[in-house]
Amino acid sequence: MRYVGILWRKLKRIREEGGQAAVEYAVMSTYMLLAVAGATPVLMKFAPEMLDALQIYVDGFYFVFSLPIP
Repeated sequence: MRYVGILWRKLKRIREEGGQAAVEYAVMSTYMLLAVAGATPVLMKFAPEMLDALQIYVDGFYFVFSLPIP
């Protein structure tokens, strides 16, 4: 019976740590999303050529993936 109590405490600790990891993931994801949203107007104003080059690069991948290769 003593082992059941020890196992129960260990499972409880694992669940608590899992919840903490989920909260940390959600907080960091939110910070990253806000950073990207905040940096977008700055990039659009100061580096439009860089964004155009990136768009051409991505369009090249879409073109290659859309080719009908038998």
